[in-house]
Amino acid sequence: KGIIHSSMVGVNYADEWFKDFQTNGSYFFTNSNAENDRKAKEVSLLPTDNFIVDSNTDSNTESYGNNLNFDFEYKIDSTATIQFSPKMSFGNRKSYVNSTETSTDENSELLNENNAINNDDANSTNFENSLNFNKGFKKKGRFLNVSFDSKNSDANSNNLNQSTTTFYQDNKPADIRNQVTDSQVLKNSYASEIEYLEPVTDSLK
Repeated sequence: KGIIHSSMVGVNYADEWFKDFQTNGSYFFTNSNAENDRKAKEVSLLPTDNFIVDSNTDSNTESYGNNLNFDFEYKIDSTATIQFSPKMSFGNRKSYVNSTETSTDENSELLNENNAINNDDANSTNFENSLNFNKGFKKKGRFLNVSFDSKNSDANSNNLNQSTTTFYQDNKPADIRNQVTDSQVLKNSYASEIEYLEPVTDSLK
């Protein structure tokens, strides 16, 4: 069985801070929590023997996210405009899994047992920016656009995996694992462009 709770709240904003300067923005927050409890029994029928596997898994995952978007536009005059559009998002995700598993034969003799815990904690941050300058001219069709765009992201995670498997029948040593994994991914990209349009006059006219 599983239970999921989620929520979201947001706000939008628009205003003219001063003459010819328009501002638009929005902010949204999201949150979710998922709980799951799973129990299972498996019976394997073999020619020489049968064995039963009982398992129990409890898990919980919680995440939240923040998203901000803005757009600023300033009209310098009737022919020129500057537009600045930043975006930002950041969030976190945590998950926890606890599992147990036992194997027994048809006489209810314990064969092996496993206990495991897995924790994961991940964060992400993203930033995007767009800057544009547009300029028109008296000559019809003549136009200038200068733009700059950037994207920056940072994603990092920490994972802990612990497990112990005990063998009861073959005198095998226990399999004990304690693993920690850290990772980080950084991405940065930048682009700029200059566009100039000049109308072509038809010399035959």
